[in-house]
Amino acid sequence: MAIAAFTISVRETVTGCSVICDGDLDMLGAEQLQEAVDDALLRDPHRFYIDCTNVTFIDSMGIRALIQTASLCESRGIALTIGASPGVRRLLDTIGVTSLFTLAS
Repeated sequence: MAIAAFTISVRETVTGCSVICDGDLDMLGAEQLQEAVDDALLRDPHRFYIDCTNVTFIDSMGIRALIQTASLCESRGIALTIGASPGVRRLLDTIGVTSLFTLAS
């Protein structure tokens, strides 16, 4: 059984930072996401965007990483927006955590 690849990249702008996720956001991907978020928040951005539009699968550890990121951003006064694939958006809606983020349309 092949393990789906997960890639992550970080882009900076003048006012913010974007973390772009691609693939399966599972336990291993969640660890990579948390490391990228921690590094990006060291830059003290005003805005933070997590792009999950190309995430093909997300499990409880991926959801946990998003919730932790929301908590970190809120405590630092950083505006967090998440771009979500239809599957990720459906799961966030189902478990009732969409109020923690601004979801990109």
